[in-house]
Amino acid sequence: MKTRLLFVITQFYKGGAETALLQLFHSLPPEKYDVDFLVLNDQPLASGQQSLLAQVPAWVRVHNFMQAERQRGALVRAWHNTPGQHRRAAAMLREGGYAWAFQVGEWSSPAFVARRVQAAHKAAWIHADLDKAPYFRGKQYFKWDSAFTCYLFVSEDSRKSSEAAWPALRGKSRCVHNVVDAATVRQFAAAGLQPEDEAFFARGLPVVFTCANVRPEKNHLRQVQAMALLKQRGVDFLWLNAGILQENGQLAHQLRTAIRAAGLEDRCFMLGARENPYSMMQKAEALTVFSDSESWSMVITEALALGKPVLATRTSGALAQIAEGVDGLLCDFTAEAIADTLERFLADATLRGRLAAGAAARSGQLPAGLVEFEALIAEREA
Repeated sequence: MKTRLLFVITQFYKGGAETALLQLFHSLPPEKYDVDFLVLNDQPLASGQQSLLAQVPAWVRVHNFMQAERQRGALVRAWHNTPGQHRRAAAMLREGGYAWAFQVGEWSSPAFVARRVQAAHKAAWIHADLDKAPYFRGKQYFKWDSAFTCYLFVSEDSRKSSEAAWPALRGKSRCVHNVVDAATVRQFAAAGLQPEDEAFFARGLPVVFTCANVRPEKNHLRQVQAMALLKQRGVDFLWLNAGILQENGQLAHQLRTAIRAAGLEDRCFMLGARENPYSMMQKAEALTVFSDSESWSMVITEALALGKPVLATRTSGALAQIAEGVDGLLCDFTAEAIADTLERFLADATLRGRLAAGAAARSGQLPAGLVEFEALIAEREA
């Protein structure tokens, strides 16, 4: 008999946690699992967001709650976590319940999974360092602690720091690394560059690549500051940034202003969302991840799957994912430190070659996230 699993998420637009879940779906053997996937709110929060629903494998049973609401003529346009919505969403699920139900994401309340889902075991899957996430509301989140068997974290460092900050996690937290479908990543990379992107690489300048939705914690503004310092030092290169950018938002305005003020309009590019960023990732000299915090970066693992070196700030995820001096370089959280690391990398062809060779050697040694996930399921079934 197949094991019934349920995954619940608020939105399913392209981001690290969402991409990790999609790759888990593609990695799970359908002969072993019967999977339901409930998406509570398919309304985009920003223009340019890329839905991943069409990429879910056909054998996974998708329940789109807001689509069902629209079909019944409801005027509501968002998930408000109300009793009526809870009741109608629960009615979409399987009779007899599930072996496991997973609340995906720490950014929304787990109340629905806690109160309305029938499952032998429930887990909340957390993708951030909770001691550093400004949006996390622990008192509200852990209000439903008694309903959950465990809390899953995507790195051991993230688990430990979060457990130290929130005692409710003690004895109930576990690390299950994000699953990376390396074969699919490599297939996308092999598809080749889009014509509008080929021009960047035809200019004869070194290219570094960042793939991150533009949010405060990704700190694209600090990247611009670092690039401005490098311009003063005479270091010439292109910095391509792929990711959702809310053009009318304050952060977008600040970025555009900073790029213009530094005279970098022809060197630093905010490209917006890219359906397939992997060809650019593979073509660039390195992937750069200069965030304020990362519990476990999907793009770092994807870059390593492509044999691409990574330059990153010393976040808990990067410290666990990157072997410094072997497949990447780590730096502190200042514009000066980022500039120094980029300058060192771009000026030293021998270093670049050594890091590329190290990343290529590690491309077949990615974390065994699927093994860890299946071990969790098997332990409770035993």
